[in-house]
Formats: sequence, C-alpha cells, structure tokens
Amino acid sequence: MHSIEECHLDKVKNSLIPIAKIKDFYKRVGEEDSGKPTRAGAALGRRENEKVAYFNGEKIDLRLLTMGTSVNSSNKLLIFADEKKHLSKVRRCKSKRVQSGTTWSYIKVQEVLTDVEILAIGKLAGEISPPLQIYFLLVACKYKQYIMERTSELVASQARGNAERRARCTTTLVPKFEELIQHIRTATIDIATPKMEILRLTWEDWVDCPGNHNYASYCFHIAMIMLVSGSKGDRICRQGYTNTMSGMRGPKDILCLMKAEGERPLSLCGLAMALTEILRPTSLYLSGAISMLDASVLSCLYFGGGFPTNEIHAAGMEQLAFKKSRIILNSITQTFHGVGCDVHVLNLVRVLARELGVASGLTDGHITHHVCGKDVIGEDVGYYANEIVGQLKQWWSKPVTSKEREVCREIVKNIGTKNEMFARVLEKFLSMR
Repeated sequence: MHSIEECHLDKVKNSLIPIAKIKDFYKRVGEEDSGKPTRAGAALGRRENEKVAYFNGEKIDLRLLTMGTSVNSSNKLLIFADEKKHLSKVRRCKSKRVQSGTTWSYIKVQEVLTDVEILAIGKLAGEISPPLQIYFLLVACKYKQYIMERTSELVASQARGNAERRARCTTTLVPKFEELIQHIRTATIDIATPKMEILRLTWEDWVDCPGNHNYASYCFHIAMIMLVSGSKGDRICRQGYTNTMSGMRGPKDILCLMKAEGERPLSLCGLAMALTEILRPTSLYLSGAISMLDASVLSCLYFGGGFPTNEIHAAGMEQLAFKKSRIILNSITQTFHGVGCDVHVLNLVRVLARELGVASGLTDGHITHHVCGKDVIGEDVGYYANEIVGQLKQWWSKPVTSKEREVCREIVKNIGTKNEMFARVLEKFLSMR
C-alpha cells in the first residue's frame, strides 16, 4: 500500500481493498448496462474497468477482474471480483488453499472513503505507527461499506413492509406486550427480595474516576463493556474490561500501545493476543479483543474518542447488533432508541403472539421494528423491557429448588390473579430452552 500522503492520494484512492469472499452476491456489469442512469452505466461510461488500480502497491490490470455491482446495496457499490484468481497470485496464496467455488471481491478505496477520511487515516497512523494505515483503511472501508449497504437496505425494507402486518402489530401485539411487561415489573418489585434486585452496571463507579470527566470516553467505555459481554454475567464482563483498560482513558490509549516510539511497543497481532488473554474470563475473548481494536479505530477516526448516537452507525461497530446498539444508545443518550431484541425478548413476543392469534408470518424483523421499535413501543416500558425479561430468564435457569425459581413461580401466580392469559404466556416462555 502506498503511504497516505497528498502526493500519493490518487494511488491510495485507487487501491483495491478485499471486502469479502463471495459466491453470487454481485451482479456483473455488462453491455446491457451501457447508457443506463445507474451506477453500472456510469462505470461503463467512465471506462472504469480499464483504469489503473493498485493492489499491495503493484499496478493491476482491471480487465483481468470482473466488474460488478453489489446486490446487497440499493446504492450499488462498484466491486471487482477475482473470478480467475489473478489477485490470489499477487497475494502469493497457494492455489490449494483457495477454496473451490469461492471468489474474493474487492472495492476501490475511493468507492467508500472521501479524501478527508483517507488523510485522517494517514494522520492517525502517523501518530502511532505508519504501517498501521493498512489496518485502519481496512477497518474504515468495512465500516463505511456496512453503513452504505445497511442504510439502503433499511430504507428498502421499510418501503416493502407489509402495511397490514405493521398495523396488526401496532394495534394488537404492542399494547398487550406493554401491558405484560408492566405486570411483570410490578410483580417482580413486589415479590423479589432485596438481594435479588435487578442490577444494571453502575458505570459511574469507575468511569467517572477523579480527573476523568471526558463524556466522549465515558460513552465509549459503556459501549465496549456491552461489546465484550456475552453469556457471562454483567459483573464478569465489567471486570474483564476494567482489567483491560487499567490506566487508560480512552480508545486512543489502546491504539498507542502499538506506538513505534514506546518503550515496549506491541505489534497489531501482539496487542490482539494480549487483549484476548485479559478478556478470557468473558465469553467473547478473541472476537471481543479484535472488535475492541476495530471499534477503537473507528471511535478515533469518526467520533472523537466517543461512540455514535445513530442506530445504524452504532450497529456498524464491531459485534454490535441492534440489540446491543439500542441498549448502549439508551444508556448514553437522552433519547429512547427502542427495546434491545435479544433471544429472550423475541421468544416472549412470539409466545404472546401465538396466544393472541397473530403469530402467522411474524419474523424477527417484525418484532425488532414493528413491536420494539422506538416509534412503536412506549419508552416508559421500553427502557426496562430487555433488562427485566433477561433477568427473569436468568433466575429461571437456577436450580429447581432455588429461591430464584420460587420467586419466578410466585410472579407467574401473582400475574395469574390479574390476567390468566399473561400467566400462561409467562409460564410457556420460562419453560422454553
């Protein structure tokens, strides 16, 4: 890769970045696209497939690759597929290691990054270690590609949405789901003992330590604890992250462990392995370490050391699906962003829908957007829905004779005195594996 400097900017912009191993998610650009007011038509008009490109610093003849447009995006990103395995040879890959039937696709840096973004990547890498610019470019390109594709996908999905399905969710399922959650919360408060409080991490206990009043870093820390969380308890994940961040204020401090002029600089792989070992008590130790590094790069490049407040941008950060991104955004902003739809919330809504007779054709997407979306469910219920449903399921996973199990049974009985259908729903939900 050419060094990111003003004099090399055009070469960097025309460098090919691998984006995925693909089979058929791209549409070939052919003569039939010529003259059409589309991305493919414009690419043919510019004779894009005959222009200069670079890969690993070497000039590449684009006529050896197949030009296409990504079908994952209504914006139709222009990609180049290596169907003849030409770039595999440039990458010095042994042919026997290339999976049969698998094609690598590439995208020009300029397709997703602006000149300003490219120069910002060069500046950040220059402040830490210049060779990191390749890694930073890969992370930024993948992120921007996701944002462009997901934004187009979401708009298209909403346009295709079944109006009858949305209306059925809004008028039937949402009010009953809100009422059920309120009943569960009331019964839980009445029955649970003090030692069984539903606890959320008290972020301020450690984030707002003396001398640290950087709100951007505060948001980043909350997001990262959620990122490394998995099947382990909140406190275990919190402890793993605090061990990782010991003595560091924000994302740039993590990256600066690779600073070339440091006393004991780490390589990218070395830092990833070090983070992996620290996070090993959590369930996402290897993927969590890599994701933490990628998220740190994006935080420094795009969010001033903080975290995005847009749901799609937040979901584009590593390992953050809509569930986690919504919970994070509900924690770091003053605006309700919807219920985090993990498997427990999805299962509870499905059981309720079957009881109400509206389960036919109900998908995870319907539940996420038409039942638990920020513009659908009330924030007075939505803020704690994920937490209380998850807590009940954690209690139910305890031994049959445990106090937690007994409390769950009492909650079901309590709700049954007010609404028998809700009691049946909760009983069926708790018995699900």
